[in-house]
Amino acid sequence: MSLWQYFSMIKDLLKQYRKEKNLTQERTAEILNISRTGYASWEQGLSEPNMTDLRKICVLFDISADELLEIENEMQRREIEKELNK
Repeated sequence: MSLWQYFSMIKDLLKQYRKEKNLTQERTAEILNISRTGYASWEQGLSEPNMTDLRKICVLFDISADELLEIENEMQRREIEKELNK
């Protein structure tokens, strides 16, 4: 799996975690201090959050960056390292 495939899965997780917190896209965007359309574009996979926003997302949803990026085990880490070393 490529780095892009891992990153593109964030869109589904954002929607899942937002709904688990019973938040609307609008309220989530307000909390993250971004536009609603900006947040919606993340959930649609049209754009990606930057590092600052990723940190805010992790705090808001009380998850680790590994969890958000679905880096769950050493094998996945090694796959990503291979991508980095290409």
